[in-house]
Amino acid sequence: MNSTIIRKAAALFLASTSCLGATTTSQQPKTTQDRVNEVNKKLLELWITKMNFLGNTSTENNKIKHFSIKIENLRKQIKKLITSDRSIINHISEDSNNTILIRAASCGHTKIVDFLLKEGANVEATDNHGSTSLIEAASRGHKNTCKALLSIGANINATDNDLWTSLMFAVWEVHYETIELLLTYNANITIKNNEEKTALDLANEKSKLSSDDKAIKKTIKLLKAAFNNEANNPTLRAANKETARLLEGAPRNLYGKRAFWFLLTVFLLALTGWGTHHYISELKYILRGLAFVE
Repeated sequence: MNSTIIRKAAALFLASTSCLGATTTSQQPKTTQDRVNEVNKKLLELWITKMNFLGNTSTENNKIKHFSIKIENLRKQIKKLITSDRSIINHISEDSNNTILIRAASCGHTKIVDFLLKEGANVEATDNHGSTSLIEAASRGHKNTCKALLSIGANINATDNDLWTSLMFAVWEVHYETIELLLTYNANITIKNNEEKTALDLANEKSKLSSDDKAIKKTIKLLKAAFNNEANNPTLRAANKETARLLEGAPRNLYGKRAFWFLLTVFLLALTGWGTHHYISELKYILRGLAFVE
């Protein structure tokens, strides 16, 4: 569809509606810039709709080249439009309630995402479900798009209206490489959604439903390893910090039986499933005893 024809048609429509509204004395007349801005917004909404269609187009081997050409043409059209009127870059489509960035991320069009980010698109904008661009990209396994968003500081732990994070969506859809990327960028594995479930809980639940047993088992193993990583587990980080603080005040002359029982007890505590508060309180008790008991 020729963009010039669309632009002229939209301009004609807006001009006619402006004339009809001119008889109303209470309505402020629109300036030329206002009309151009409205036309540009309508064009942007058209590209958002078109992108959604292309994002769901089949890309089998015999269609990949044709598909890539269409995406590149769309990128050029969007670039031309945004460059001419940067004020519309965060415009929310009335039909889909998406910004152009959210739609591009959802469809995995990384080149378009890169351009929009450089032009100042709001990376934390949300749709009517509360989903950010990162959540949309992660839920569909668009690893490269996720990386582009994360590289400019997208909130990795942002949640939607149901308190689902990007990691939770990637886990539920079993997008292993995307999960690896999110954990590398220190996604918080302890966050719970509105059903009080963490990403690991969702993975265990998915394992009961998924036919791809190998992939989900691999995902669960990765998530369990992340629980022992301070970067992904703020609770563990806090516990380790408090443990280090307590040990600084421990007696310096630990030796013989005292040292043996101390190390054994700490080791056993680490193997238990106790919560952080319980762990710390027990450690304090042990240290107090070691200070006075041989």
